[in-house]
Amino acid sequence: MGEWAYTGNQTPKEGENWGVVPIPRYDDNQQKITTSDMTAFMWVKGSTRSEAVKCWFECVRASKTDPKYEQTNKDKFMENNPNWTDEMYDVKMDVVSDDYLMLFDYAYGISSALGDRKQFDGNQCLVDALYSDASNVNEEGVQSTWTQVREKYSATVDSEIKELNQKIASLKS
Repeated sequence: MGEWAYTGNQTPKEGENWGVVPIPRYDDNQQKITTSDMTAFMWVKGSTRSEAVKCWFECVRASKTDPKYEQTNKDKFMENNPNWTDEMYDVKMDVVSDDYLMLFDYAYGISSALGDRKQFDGNQCLVDALYSDASNVNEEGVQSTWTQVREKYSATVDSEIKELNQKIASLKS
């Protein structure tokens, strides 16, 4: 999940202590796994500033990969997210380190019900419902567990995946 999901307006409130729920490891493969943390920049077609864009890309790359900028990056992050503790920041940085195998979540591209805005319940897509139901309290002040969310939506997710797999199989035949 991208940084947008836990920073800015989604940042912890004062006094909250957030952590990371690790993806379970298999008994026969102890590789640590996490979802990718991805940032993308677009180069606008027709731009006449190719050297400026090239310079910007290089600056961003250097700021994220050169160890001499680690403290500056942390300081800026902590300034923008004042309720984060050093421990929370260290956990965040650990799960995007090379110690983890990065997985990509393509859920938004499976079907319109799963990924198209307002196609699931008129307000959101199913992927957003999965994230929000397990992390927010509902109108009654109750926060669902992941098990409850899975039980509530698994038939729909399974149906959408089955339909996608059938379409893929028909293309192969």
